[in-house]
Amino acid sequence: MKKRLGMIDSGLGGIMVLNACVNAYPNYDYVFIGDQQHAPYGDKSKEEIHSYACDLLNYFQSQGIQDVIVACNTICANALDSLIKEYPHMKLHGIIDATVKELPSDVKRVLVLATAKTVAAHAYRDAILSRLSTCEVYEVAAVKLVPLLENEGSQEALQEALEEYLLPYQGQVDAVVLGCTHYPIVKDQIEQIIQVPVYDSDAAVVKSVPFVKHDEPGSVTIYTTKDAQLMHRQIQTIIKKDYDVKELTLSS
Repeated sequence: MKKRLGMIDSGLGGIMVLNACVNAYPNYDYVFIGDQQHAPYGDKSKEEIHSYACDLLNYFQSQGIQDVIVACNTICANALDSLIKEYPHMKLHGIIDATVKELPSDVKRVLVLATAKTVAAHAYRDAILSRLSTCEVYEVAAVKLVPLLENEGSQEALQEALEEYLLPYQGQVDAVVLGCTHYPIVKDQIEQIIQVPVYDSDAAVVKSVPFVKHDEPGSVTIYTTKDAQLMHRQIQTIIKKDYDVKELTLSS
């Protein structure tokens, strides 16, 4: 029997995680919701983040989908523990610990790029130090990136923002962790600037979620809470796939 797997994000970033999962395990029926209406989550209160996440999970619950990848670091850092308690019948897969496991054991200095709310929660710092206790961790709230990526900002503006966040750490760190699923969209640019290994959640999720291969073909259903045509165009640009995108209205 085919497995239905839900996936949520504040917007476009989770598409990168979805793409990695589909490429590795195309036999699943994936249902993705990007809450672009409320993006970015990084400048919202914890209460708002929790409320938005509940709306997304309630939709999956109404559709009988019990297995969900929380492909949003801001939700994972600020609401996942409470959501796991509130939805005990659902299997919620976070991405922070899985991403940190990608770091090699000999890394000494790590730069974490994340949203303001993820940085404020110190979720990545704590996860890294629990595994690599002597590591130096620098956290930077890259607050300009998600709005630029969600609103199709210019390459010049993106490059300027990336240099603002990265150049002060050039030659100062051994690795960079992308603590927001939007940031792999510009991973190549980040690597060009910082010149050290860059780790993200895409491959980490594929390794950490207990997928099972079978021969039946799967499917991909994508919803946005904002503009379906916009997300369709963005997906074509980012991952070169022509997925149908539908608009979804939630309670909040």
